Amino acid sequence: MQQIDLSLNEVPYRETLYSEFLSSLGGLISYERGQGQGLIELIKKQNGLGPEGVFLSSGADGAIDTLFCFLRAQGLRLILPEPSYSGFSYFARKHGLQTKTYSDLDEVMEVIEWGEGDALLICRPSNPLGYCQHLDSTLINDEKVLIVDEAYIECCPDESLVDLLRTRKNTYIIRSFSKAYGLSGMRVGYLMTHGYNLKTIKPYFRPFPVSTPALESARILLNNRSRVMKLLNELLVEKVRLQSQLSELGFEVCGSVTYFFCLKFQSPIEARMFLRFCASKGVTLGDFSRFSLVRIGTGDSLENGAVLKLARLFNDEREKNRILENSP
Repeated sequence: MQQIDLSLNEVPYRETLYSEFLSSLGGLISYERGQGQGLIELIKKQNGLGPEGVFLSSGADGAIDTLFCFLRAQGLRLILPEPSYSGFSYFARKHGLQTKTYSDLDEVMEVIEWGEGDALLICRPSNPLGYCQHLDSTLINDEKVLIVDEAYIECCPDESLVDLLRTRKNTYIIRSFSKAYGLSGMRVGYLMTHGYNLKTIKPYFRPFPVSTPALESARILLNNRSRVMKLLNELLVEKVRLQSQLSELGFEVCGSVTYFFCLKFQSPIEARMFLRFCASKGVTLGDFSRFSLVRIGTGDSLENGAVLKLARLFNDEREKNRILENSP
């Protein structure tokens, strides 16, 4: 049985990028000698940044890990979205950060007291829901610590908050090459912040955080961003098609600006039933069943076809059980 894993939001075109741009990589067995700074300058150029700080990391996780260590040293409490990426909670626990969760940004202003000793983390786009929530001007104009996860920002580049780095000192933006750029196995990420923070946060980043082959791969793909974006946009079109087909089958499909999206079920139990049914047939999906959600990362045509087939089978099984329950 072919095993299909659509739970990690890996783009299906990553093999295409490798064969087109990276298969000739070689001779990269030494410590990096300038490649890191070269990648940093390229990131600054593509984001229109000047003296603002860019720090490379081992995937977005490396940036999150380092930043949370820094927050703990500052004695800050972390305000996290829920549902969201499980790594946030993991690294918060690792560094002993006090946390508070919110489900909607309006909560932050109305319910949660966002004080001077707090750091607010937002995801744009959201994971797992895949939308960009409107930001109240109060949040933007405030000078308290704001962390923005933009791991999927290539799906909606106009929604980036990178311009805040020029004017808002306590702003930190996390990005990744693991998603749209397809380098999930290379582990390349980075943190961007206002130049004001350079001296205070730099000691928390270790030397040589990214391998030389990973640095070179990221540089090549960043220089070929137009090709990456073309493949990503094709994937987004395929995502809309998959959403439409699942909706026609009667599933409640959540909207998303990314290449992943969620199915909303009536209960956590029903969501877990669908997850287990798919897993029993060799298809792994994102488990957010605690919130009655299942996340699907759009795959290639064969993988998406497998998901549709299982969705139909699940509906058939559900209907059979409903008939049996209602029979005299």
